[in-house]
Formats: sequence, structure tokens, C-alpha cells
Amino acid sequence: MVRRLILAAAALAAAGAWARPVPLRGVVEGYYGRPWGTEGRLSLLKFMGENGMNVFIYGPKDDPYHHYKWRDPYPAAEMADFAKLLACAKENGVTLYWAIHLGDGFRREREEDFRALFAKFGAMYDGGFRGFAAFFDDFGGADAAAHAEICNRIQRDFLDAKGDCAPLVMCPNVYWGTGHPYQRALGAALDGRVQVMWTGRGICADITAEDVRAITADFRRPPFIWWNWPVNDYCRSRVLLGPTCGLDACTVAGFVSNPMENGEASKVALFGIAAWCRDPEGFDAQGSWEASFAKLYADPAVAAAMRVFAEHNADPGPTVHNFRRAESAADAPLCARARDEARASGRVSAETAAALRALFAKVGAAADTLLEKLPKGRYDLGWELEGWLRVERGLMHEGLRALELAEASGRDREDAVLAELRDLRRQIADAVYAADTVPGGSINALEIFLYRDTLRVINSRGVDKTQTMHRVMLEAIPTFTDREQSVELYEDYRF
Repeated sequence: MVRRLILAAAALAAAGAWARPVPLRGVVEGYYGRPWGTEGRLSLLKFMGENGMNVFIYGPKDDPYHHYKWRDPYPAAEMADFAKLLACAKENGVTLYWAIHLGDGFRREREEDFRALFAKFGAMYDGGFRGFAAFFDDFGGADAAAHAEICNRIQRDFLDAKGDCAPLVMCPNVYWGTGHPYQRALGAALDGRVQVMWTGRGICADITAEDVRAITADFRRPPFIWWNWPVNDYCRSRVLLGPTCGLDACTVAGFVSNPMENGEASKVALFGIAAWCRDPEGFDAQGSWEASFAKLYADPAVAAAMRVFAEHNADPGPTVHNFRRAESAADAPLCARARDEARASGRVSAETAAALRALFAKVGAAADTLLEKLPKGRYDLGWELEGWLRVERGLMHEGLRALELAEASGRDREDAVLAELRDLRRQIADAVYAADTVPGGSINALEIFLYRDTLRVINSRGVDKTQTMHRVMLEAIPTFTDREQSVELYEDYRF
């Protein structure tokens, strides 16, 4: 496998173009959050083999021996786990890369730093690795000359000396956008065999042919795409199960997806990414997504329920990356009609209410099916999704009660429905607490706010347009104690 990768890289350097499919295609474990663990990685490697992916780059941000403790050797137990992964990768036609993240603690003028670097790579080589990567993202400065020298020495002094390794893959410090002086200087100084990773116009972005042409000129080689989909480390309250879309057919050296820390759930997106990599020009985003459920889930009931759940869990939401995806698209006209009716008259029509009830019941039933049928062992899909499924079920019940509240006659019935809503708040809170965090982490605060606002309006004709709005807001603050980080999650529901 490694020999084929070496020959493919030589062909790229000679021809400057790839024929279909994308030659290096797979996964990078490069997110912030709970690492997948050996069992999770084994499952993904088997999936990759079944779907024609051939590269797995190991580089989890929360592995200290990959990052800030890179000089230290792995414990024997972890090297034994790597041996399992390497054997599984070989069985499935996948080259397993080990990545190092040097941060800003490496000094190229100190030869002892290079000796430590080569010693660490040597230990991983002795453990069976034949693919290596060097990451400079998110930490340290944008020193193109230093990064080029480090990578050139890795390629020439270590990989070439070994003779049986794949060409180096590197992730630069400025890994998105085009036209940056760092990118041009790096491309000019870097050994032509080194593959350079790039995420697109933004950190989370569509991959367009125009942008690829621009960065190819900057790097003086086609980019190796690190695509930040379906990763959710920047929108942790979301699970991203939508179609793979936003990819132009273009010339790239390689393509890896950075998935969610929920490895099993990521297979919906990875199924589409594998299909795109096999045939970028003929790829059908919606058709591939529709086909994924029957391929991934043998039980037809589970496949159908996952299709429903995925349709309503696809969009990262408003974030600093402004990377949006269509969600609940088929039901958007119904929701818009309900909103317009409520704004006009303070309630929805009987026809709209019936359609909403059917929708809420359908999604709630899908969540119930998945909670019942999905396996819940560690790293299983049910274990990953349980918190989201319980929240989804609670929200659908909430929607049904909100419709009932809108039709309630009399203060006693209104108070009874509000009491049921408060109970649903508690159920949703339990679901939030059940959501998994990184080892050693916890949710250290959860606040639930329930509001009822009445806006009294009488128009110029004397018609009473008074409206009552009920609103619940959840604020969950999980603290990852092992990394001294705190991320606040907000969910705001109005009805």
C-alpha cells in the first residue's frame, strides 16, 4: 500500500494532475474533544475499507503524546493499541499515518530538537507506521521558513533514509484562505513531494474549483484537502448528519474528512465523502445521502428512523464560521405557514395544527425507535446519540403540548399544560446531563428559564391582537477539567 502511495505522489509531481478517483482519501482524527478510542478507530477502519478509503491520519488534539508531550514515548499499552490499528488498517487497504504536532516548542536551530523528533518518529516507525504527518495548525507562529526546513528534513533525513515510507503530509499554520505570504513562501521552499493540507476558503468551507486553483498556485502543488465536515467541535450542541455537499470536482492531491468525536454517527457523512472521492464529477449529494441509511443500518426500521432524525439534525447553526447546511428542508414551508398564521391571528389554523402534530409525532416516533433499537455499548451509535435522541423526543412532546396550549380554553387548562411543559424541561435537562463529554469532564452548571410574555395589542379597528408567547431557554456549561476549558451551550425554544 505504501509503495502505491509513493508511486502516486511521484506521478502527481510529474503530471500535476490526478485522474479519478482522488488517490489519497479518508479520515483525519484532528478534532478537539474525546478521542475515538481503539474500538472506535477499528470500526472506522473497517468502514473505510468497505467504502474504498485508503488514508487514516491519526492526530487527535487531546492526545498529549501527539502534541505537547511529543518528546515522550507512548506507554506500552498504547503502542499495543497502535499495533491493533495497524493490523486492521492493512487488512482494509488503509495506510495509517501518525501525526506529530510540534507547536511552538521546537527550535530548528537546535540540533537536539531534530534528534528528539527523529527519535519519536523512529519509535513509531519501529511500531509499524509507514505514513507520517507534521501539524503546525492552531499553535505557534506562521514561520514559513522554519516549517519548510522542518518538513524538508523529515522528508530527506528520515523518510528518504528509511526508504519504505509514504511522502510526508503537513498541515501548515495558515491552513485556510488563499494569497497569504506564508502560503506562498511555504510553497516555494517546501520539498515538492510533501503534501500540504488546506481546509478551503475558510476553516469550515465549501471546496470550490476556483479556490483550489488559487491555493494550488500559492502552494505550487495541488492541496491535500482537510475538510472540516462533519466535525462539530465548534458547535457541540449539534450532531451533523446531513448530506455531503459543497464540493466541486477539482484537482486535489488528497482528501480527508475531519469527523465528529461521534465516530459512528459520522459514518452518514463519510459515506457521502467516500462516494465523492470515488467519482467527484458524477457525485449525487442527495442520492448518496438517501442511499447511506440502508447501507449503514441493516434493520429497515432503524434505517428509516435515522433518515428522519438526520433530516432534522444537519445544520451547525450560527457560528463564527458561517458554515450552514440545509435542515428540515421538506418541512420548512409548513413551519413558515404556522409562523405566519400565528403572527397574523395569534393561533394556527386547524389544518396547519394537524400537519404540525403529524410532524412532531413522526420525529418523536423516530427518536423512540432509535432509543429502543440502537446498541448502547461504549462507542456504539446508541451510546453516542442517546443524549440528542432524548432531547429530540422531549422537543417533539413539547411541540405537541405547545399546540394544545394554543388551543387551550380557560385558565385551568392553560396552567395544566404549562405544568406539563415544566416537566418536559426537567426531562430535557436530564438529557443534557446524559450527553457525553471528554474523560474527566462534567457539566458544572445547568440553568433552565421558562418565560410567559403577553403582548396586548388592539388595532385601529378595535380588534384584539393580543398574543401570548411561551419561551424556554437552557444554558449548559460543561467544563473539561483535564484541559481547563469551559464551553457554554445555549438552546432557546419559543412557541
